[in-house]
Amino acid sequence: MGVVVLAATVQIGSWGLFHDGAVGPAFPRLVPYAAGVAVTRRIADLPGFHSLRTTLATAALRHHDTATASALIAELPPGAARDELAGQEREARGDRAGALRSYLAAGDVEKINAEVERLDRGDVAAALRLQMQLVAQLRTDVPISEHYAEALYRLGKLESERAYRIPAEEPVAARRSLVDFQAALVQRPISEMYLLNAGNAALRLGELTLAETYFRRAADVNPHSAAAHAALGAVALQRGDRPGAVRELQTATQLDPHDVDMQRFRRKLEGAR
Repeated sequence: MGVVVLAATVQIGSWGLFHDGAVGPAFPRLVPYAAGVAVTRRIADLPGFHSLRTTLATAALRHHDTATASALIAELPPGAARDELAGQEREARGDRAGALRSYLAAGDVEKINAEVERLDRGDVAAALRLQMQLVAQLRTDVPISEHYAEALYRLGKLESERAYRIPAEEPVAARRSLVDFQAALVQRPISEMYLLNAGNAALRLGELTLAETYFRRAADVNPHSAAAHAALGAVALQRGDRPGAVRELQTATQLDPHDVDMQRFRRKLEGAR
C-alpha cells in the first residue's frame, strides 16, 4: 500500500510541475504549480529519490521560477547535469557571462558553438577566446570527447579568419591555425576537411613541402577530391611549375567541374599568365 501511495503522490506532484501539457478541465490542470513543488520536494528528500531535485529544477525553469531553480540546483551533486541547469538558470536571469561559464563546465558544445558563431560576426577576438576555453575544457575529458577534434578544427578556422581580417596579426594567426589543424588531425588523421585546411595553412606560411604532404594525403583519403588536386596545383604554381599546375587543374576539372576550390584556382592560374 505504501508503494501505491508514494507512486500516486509522485504522479500528483508531476501534474503540478508539468500540467501545462493537459487540455481542458482535466484533473492535472487543477493541481497548482506550487503544490507540485511542495509535494515533489518532500519526496525528493527521501532516500533514493534525490534525483527528483533535477526534475524539480527543470520544472522551475519551465515556470520561470529562477529562485526555486537556483536553490534546487545548489543541492545537486557536482557534475555536468548541475552545470547545465545552472547555465539555464543564469541565462533565464539575463546573466549571459555566467551562463556561458556554466555551459563550458557542462561541456555543452552546441550552446558554446552558437555563441562563438554569434560573436564571430562582430568580434573575432572574443569568439577566439571562447573557442579556446571550449578546447581547454574538452581536453580534460577522459576519454577524450568526440567533440574535441571538431573544437580544434573550429579554433583553427577562427585563427585563419583572424589572419585574413587583421593583416598585422597574419603571421602569428596563420601559424596558430596550422597548429590547431594539426592537433585536430591527431584525433582524426583521415579527415579530408582537416587535411585540406592544414595544407592551406602551411601554404599560406610558404611551407610548400608540408602543404603538398597534406594535400596528397587528402587526395589519398578521397581520390575524387577536386579540392585536393586544385590545392596541389596551387603548390605547383607557387613553386613556378606552371605545367604541373595545369595538370592538377585538369584533374580537378575532370573530377568536379563545379568545385568551388577548383574554380578559384582556375581564376588564379589564368591571372598568373
